[in-house]
Amino acid sequence: MKSYKFIDNKVVSSNVEDSNLLIFNLHEQDKIKEFVPKFVIDQIIIKDKDKHYHNSLEIFHTNYYGELAFPLHFLDNESTEFSGYFYVNQKYIVFMFDTSVNDDKFINTLNRTLKNQLYLDDSNLYLLVLIFNLFINDINKQISVINKKVTNLENSIILNSNERQYNYKMLAVRRSLDKLRVNVNEIEDAFQILSFKADDKFNEYITLIQQKIQRASSNIQVSFDNITQLKQMYQSLLDFSLNNSLNILTVISFVFLPLTFIVGWYGMNLELPAFVAPHNMWIPIILSIISIIVSIYIVRKYTILSSKKGK
Repeated sequence: MKSYKFIDNKVVSSNVEDSNLLIFNLHEQDKIKEFVPKFVIDQIIIKDKDKHYHNSLEIFHTNYYGELAFPLHFLDNESTEFSGYFYVNQKYIVFMFDTSVNDDKFINTLNRTLKNQLYLDDSNLYLLVLIFNLFINDINKQISVINKKVTNLENSIILNSNERQYNYKMLAVRRSLDKLRVNVNEIEDAFQILSFKADDKFNEYITLIQQKIQRASSNIQVSFDNITQLKQMYQSLLDFSLNNSLNILTVISFVFLPLTFIVGWYGMNLELPAFVAPHNMWIPIILSIISIIVSIYIVRKYTILSSKKGK
């Protein structure tokens, strides 16, 4: 267990008697019971077995408990996600992590990210609100990164629509957006609970964050629409390319169809007058040349008419 004090929008080390922020390892359940009700501990153990990262907030009497899903690169640019659990009452905010989370890194990162946050007071509930606000800021950054990926994909598709990996890339973007949408919905639910219980001092700030949540949700929907339109554009380009290939195949078949007939006719093993006539070898050659010329003329005329109708 480590004890800290949240004051002036920063977290500093403190002894247990003067502290209002405690960090436990989840395996220290005997020590946790001194500060967290047994019912809350049992609920946290059930959530921890799920091994899926979620943001949640529940009410226990007049206090709060729940789960925090920390984003990638939160801990000093470490490329790992992790979750933690919390319990908030009037005296303490208690964080509970597994053994993979370094407490010092967590506090250092928390202090670095809290520097530019609005200062209202030093209450435990306000620190929890600030952490959720950090998550929303991170989600907005991820949305900006995804929008850049969509723009780059669009440019790449325009330059080279034959690349077969675009569907997989667009699917990866959609999965990222799905994950962000779930996170935003979870945080929105948490703030709805907070808005019912918070006092007047927090209501205005919570309302501002709820507006930010709504903007994030709208931006995610816009990104979904963009990636859907991009997928439709990519499919249209593939269909257009396929139609061109089929057109070429049709033209080739059209040109060689009369030639096939002529070769088949004169290739029959029959004693017909036309087959044994003098100079009969020139007849299929002349017919073939005529059929090729006529076929090319018809194809060119059809192409010119089609282009005029298109204009």
